[in-house]
Amino acid sequence: MKAKYGQSVVEIWKISHDEPKEEWVRQLFESGQFQWQAKKTYIQAVGSWMAYGLVIGYIGDYLVKDDSYRVIKEKEFMKRYEVMSE
Repeated sequence: MKAKYGQSVVEIWKISHDEPKEEWVRQLFESGQFQWQAKKTYIQAVGSWMAYGLVIGYIGDYLVKDDSYRVIKEKEFMKRYEVMSE
């Protein structure tokens, strides 16, 4: 999916129990940069690219890809982003 953030268009994935359909998300999990624990309802970022340590997103949060990867809580996402496609 894509969303508009200000003047930018970003890739997004709403974290869920379902297998991600987005190729870029599947590649993150396959490469080991992120771990997806559907039964535990969260994703976890791993690797040296993280500037602030552990990043965890829960079911309903959004994983946003622009210059980097961010997890945005659903309430904050709805305030700042506009979903463009499913």
